[in-house]
Amino acid sequence: MTTYFGLDTEQAGQVIGEDLGKWIQANWNGQVDKVLALTNMRAINSIPQQIGTALKQLLSQTQLNDKNILYFDDGGLAGVTYQRVYNIIQSWSEFHRIAVIALGDHIALAALEATRALGREGDVIIGGMDGLDVASEELNKSDSRLLYSLAFDNEKFGEHLLDLALCTLQGEKVPRVERMPFTYLSWTLYMTVISIFSLRRQNYQKLSEFSNIAISQ
Repeated sequence: MTTYFGLDTEQAGQVIGEDLGKWIQANWNGQVDKVLALTNMRAINSIPQQIGTALKQLLSQTQLNDKNILYFDDGGLAGVTYQRVYNIIQSWSEFHRIAVIALGDHIALAALEATRALGREGDVIIGGMDGLDVASEELNKSDSRLLYSLAFDNEKFGEHLLDLALCTLQGEKVPRVERMPFTYLSWTLYMTVISIFSLRRQNYQKLSEFSNIAISQ
């Protein structure tokens, strides 16, 4: 029986950490003052693990101290996130290199609006997930502080979920764990859309050479 079918959160975290590290090396000389990890206490464990993997990768690529990472519940609503991020960034007035990692585009964009309201947009770099149109529009701005978003095909997800359910009901053997492909959108990748399909770790090509990246099964 399949016990997990969803986003490959570990792979996503690795890609996010690599891309953030690349940007920070290029723009902040590898220095990070603070990381705000916007988690959600109501999310299933595998989703927050994505942030954990990204941070582990980021720690290995930059001069980030893990004592400067703040995990904070996003509240689940854009309005709540806006106020919480506003208060945090306002309290970090002496810090000017802040990375914000969010579990959804609506959360990431709320955080971005909070920093704009404070006149602190230039002090942050932010990432989200969902590949929403509004996030794509923001990513198309060359000066945007939204660095990336993850997207996946909800229709194909639903169709395959039904297929797995039918196979299970019919007594057919199905994979215990099945991870769905995702698409990574990032300005660092020069707006190249990268599709990642259940990569085997030995075939995973490190994302240090963004200009000529090729990821395949």
